[in-house]
Order: sequence, then structure tokens, then C-alpha cells
Amino acid sequence: MLPAPVHLLALAALAATLSIPTAPAALVAKRTLASPKLTPEGSEEFFATPVTKRVISNSNLTPDGYWHNRYHGLLSMAVYGDYNTTCPQTFTEAAKLKNFPNSTRPAWDVLSTFGPTPSGCGGFTAIIPEMNKAVIVFRGNYELEQKLPQDFQSWDALNVTTCPGCTVNSFALAGYLECKAETNNWEKIRSAYAGQGLVFSITGHGLGGMHSLIASADLNNQLTDYYSHNYGTPRTFNEAGAHWYNNRFNGEAAERGIYGDDTYTEYIPVGPNYVHTGTPFYYTGLDPLTLGPKYVGCWDANSPTGPIIDDPGCLPTPQPNTTALQDHYFYFSNPGEASSTATGAKKAGAASLNIGGALASVMLAGALAVLA
Repeated sequence: MLPAPVHLLALAALAATLSIPTAPAALVAKRTLASPKLTPEGSEEFFATPVTKRVISNSNLTPDGYWHNRYHGLLSMAVYGDYNTTCPQTFTEAAKLKNFPNSTRPAWDVLSTFGPTPSGCGGFTAIIPEMNKAVIVFRGNYELEQKLPQDFQSWDALNVTTCPGCTVNSFALAGYLECKAETNNWEKIRSAYAGQGLVFSITGHGLGGMHSLIASADLNNQLTDYYSHNYGTPRTFNEAGAHWYNNRFNGEAAERGIYGDDTYTEYIPVGPNYVHTGTPFYYTGLDPLTLGPKYVGCWDANSPTGPIIDDPGCLPTPQPNTTALQDHYFYFSNPGEASSTATGAKKAGAASLNIGGALASVMLAGALAVLA
């Protein structure tokens, strides 16, 4: 484990003055990546036809695919902090014009915020011209994630009539329905998206990733959303639900991110009522060429309708310099940030992060650590 730098003590002291509990130094190492922005080119689809197993290496994932995955990962971390300050530093006017030179939209435009609800749903909606996206971003909640129930129920509340036998985690569904009601079925972002030539996409992390999966199924059923991402997310649907989702969101359009030893993705074990969904991308360390994460991609399902079996190449694996908790809170960025080029400890107060529970100070008071 990496040693804690001296300035960690000062940051921990700051957290103490804010009456926010601290945690052992082993939990607070902060990561630094320096991956370039890659402009979109070619199709965002992976491959049209599922196969028994498909592995993607750093060399053959398209630049567009990497760009697509990276930005959704950044958003899933940015939602924990002051995203109206951090995100405009990544989604800049210059970057927007490089990709879409005729765009007159603001480079960063948050339309609404929602939550937190009693069942832990929260996040924001935004238009991001550089991505050509209308996005919903769901935030996780560390405290609730530690006691996540495993009860399940049908998809009846989503009014999906094409998925008989589909079930979903009851607690995650309750949170999603609270946010859906609060936003009047996502009225503001859907109105801004309609007829504007944008692509609709949804992302989230942890419990927010579960909300992202449910929102993706709901809004795909309403013929709105066709791109779905989640990071550090437990199993949410049963096999019938996973097949429905996989057939609607094929390939890179349905990315499931796993970083290092993020064992929270296995918090709900595989069984008759729970399997993973989408195309898993497994991230570790640094790639010496891109200076972004090393990665592989896998294809879990052995057929469009057969048993869904997790590919061992994309399961959480212990890492030499980080803990499972640190890996859970690192998807292309540190929580509360929106850039994979951070070079120093954050200067904001610990209360600026909204992770949920005592770990807010832990995730902020970080020391630099370049991953092996």
C-alpha cells in the first residue's frame, strides 16, 4: 500500500474541523491519470451481433469508443462534487468547437438537478454539445450502498409490456421512481432533447448505476434513450431483464465499467434473480501509450437468449497499490472531479463532496498516487 504523504495530515485535520469523520490513510490515496481527449469518429456501436465471447484490447477499441466510455465515467464521478465548476474545465468551448464547429450551444448546460430522495436517488441532467448528448447522471450513496437490500419485484411499475418475467431490485426501483416523479418523467431534459439532433444517454455510479440501468430500460421503452452506462454497479435485473436490456442496448451502447478490485460490483451475488447486464469493460492502472486506464472488454452472454455467465476477464481483481474501496471511487477521475489530468490535492472544503455518509472527507482529503 502506498504511504500517506505529509500533507494528508493537514487535510485530515481540516476534515476534523468540519466535524466529518476521517478514515485510515490506506483509504485516501488519490489517483492521477493524464489521458487525452479523443474526438468522436466512426460509429459508437460495438458490433451488431453478439458472440460467445468478445475481448477488446487497448489497440482495437475505436477512438470513439474510448472517448464515449471515458466521458460517461467522468460524469459518474463529477456528480459527487461541484460539477458546475469542474465540468466546464473539461467540456470547454474549444473542445466543443473542435468536434462540432457549427454548434452555438453553451459548452456545459445543466438543465435540472434532482434528489436526494428518501431512497437515495439524486443527480442532474445536462446538454453537453461536445458529446452531442442529452444526459441524465445518477449519483451513488455510500451509506445506503452498504446496506442494500436484495429484494426484487416485477417491472410492472415501468409499464414495460415486452418483458414478461423481468424483475428488478426493489430498493433501487423505489429510488428511481421517486426521481421519475420529481422530474415529471424527466420532462425538462426530454423536451430539450426532442428534435435537436442530440443523442440521449444515461450514466451513474454505484447505487446511481442501478438507477441508471432502470432509467435506461424505462426511457428506452418510451423510445427516448439508446445509450446506457454504469460504473461500479451491483447486479440489478434478473436474467430475463438482462436479456431484454442487452438486446435493446447492444455493444458499447451498454457499457458496464469495473475498475481494478471494485468488489462492490459483486455486492449482490449472481443467482436466479440477479445477473450483470451490458458489455463489461475492465479498467486498471495506466496504459503507457494513452496514459489512460488499461482496459479489456468482454462479452458475458453466450447467446442472445441463453444463460448469462460472467467473463472472468472482467471480474474485480486485487491490485497491488489500491484497495477495493479506492477502486470503487475511481472511474477515469477522482470523485467530485471531471478530469483525468488532476495533478494535486483538492483545495475545496470536505463538505463539497456529496458521496453520502462519513466517507465524504476520505474521498476529498487525498494524496497523489500514480497507479502501477
